[in-house]
Amino acid sequence: TMSQAVRERIGELGVLKAQHPGAAVLVLRRTRPAAERPYRVPFYPALPSLYVLFCAAFVVNSFREKPVESLAGLGIVLLGIPVYRRFHRTVS
Repeated sequence: TMSQAVRERIGELGVLKAQHPGAAVLVLRRTRPAAERPYRVPFYPALPSLYVLFCAAFVVNSFREKPVESLAGLGIVLLGIPVYRRFHRTVS
């Protein structure tokens, strides 16, 4: 059904969220080379780069396979931004 397909796409779009740490490692190591490194990244920069590319390919494939459901899932995910900002403002 459509609702099940949208739920699946939301889960797949969660990969976008998982992609951020890999991208952050690449960006921060380039923009702040002297910063303290609390952990080592094996095979840097190859491993984080491959991870970011794999995540991007996964999302692109999701949109290619089921564009309508993926857009609906993306819309639902994006609806969370104003909700987050609202609660973040009241808690802070």
